[in-house]
Amino acid sequence: APAGNIVAGVPTGTGVLIMANRNVHVFDNEIGDNGTVNVLISAYRQSFQDENYNPLARDIVIRDNRFGNAGFAPAGDLAALSQLGVAMPDVLWDGANIYSSGGMARTEQVRIVVDDNRSTRTRIGSFLSLGMSSAGSPLTEAQPDPTPPPVVDIPEPERVRIRN
Repeated sequence: APAGNIVAGVPTGTGVLIMANRNVHVFDNEIGDNGTVNVLISAYRQSFQDENYNPLARDIVIRDNRFGNAGFAPAGDLAALSQLGVAMPDVLWDGANIYSSGGMARTEQVRIVVDDNRSTRTRIGSFLSLGMSSAGSPLTEAQPDPTPPPVVDIPEPERVRIRN
């Protein structure tokens, strides 16, 4: 992808990327053979001008998936984690719940649910928060925490029907 393009910032070997969205449910999938990570949950990291834009990933549910091998060839900024001895999990979240808009810091309740996933590597799907509370923080500020967030009820969105 061309430099500056949002796709150019996605590490090679990422299975599923959830970035700057809300109410995303990923369930009943087989996700594996990804050199960097099976699922990456991230805030949008570039600057933006729209004061109504929210760059955080929020109300995300990752459940009932089957994860295969991942993290065997981390790329991009995430390669530095493996050099520090951090094992790449099945689900990696940047941890962001603060962003800047209109010159003001804004905090948002970010709910991430990771539940009932299986892994060929660890039996139970693994999770890691990088603990970078602000969107766009450099990886050097990471405070990794493998504790999954508490399971809360985030209702699945209504089905959307598109008619021809």
